[in-house]
Amino acid sequence: MKKRRKRREFTAALKQRAVERIKQGESVSALAREYQVERSRLYDWRDQWDCGRAFQGGGRFPKGSMQGKLESNEWDAARARIAELERKVGQQTLALDFLRGALRRVGRSQSTSNGSGATASSSTSEE
Repeated sequence: MKKRRKRREFTAALKQRAVERIKQGESVSALAREYQVERSRLYDWRDQWDCGRAFQGGGRFPKGSMQGKLESNEWDAARARIAELERKVGQQTLALDFLRGALRRVGRSQSTSNGSGATASSSTSEE
């Protein structure tokens, strides 16, 4: 019969220190060796921190209750919203391109003529 290994628990302070060191550019592999954890656990801690979920002592999230986990219908709704927003950005880009071209044409036509066809005169001072 195999003896069951006790699960290691890490303090919130240790997790935060590890994440800060990752963000400062330290090697994740070196940190994993130092803390004697899998690299994936360090990445999990970093992702947890980046998502704004504060570290709570030791332990794991209960299965199925992770805040970052979305149901498939939520993913579908998010993808549909992204597609809708991308279409709107495309439409706005086309409108801006059209308006920029029109503004250039108007600017060019105003700079080449003064409207009357005559040469503009300068005011003279009386003596």
